[in-house]
Amino acid sequence: MANPRKIFSKIYDQYIDKIYRFIFFKVNSQEIAQDLTSETFL
Repeated sequence: MANPRKIFSKIYDQYIDKIYRFIFFKVNSQEIAQDLTSETFL
């Protein structure tokens, strides 16, 4: 069985930039985009 932390890490690495860019485009604020991106992965 795969390690859940490794699986999460792969998903995080694969999508973090795309999610950040999408959110930044919508809110037009670096600080808010960073906060919302981190909230996405909680």
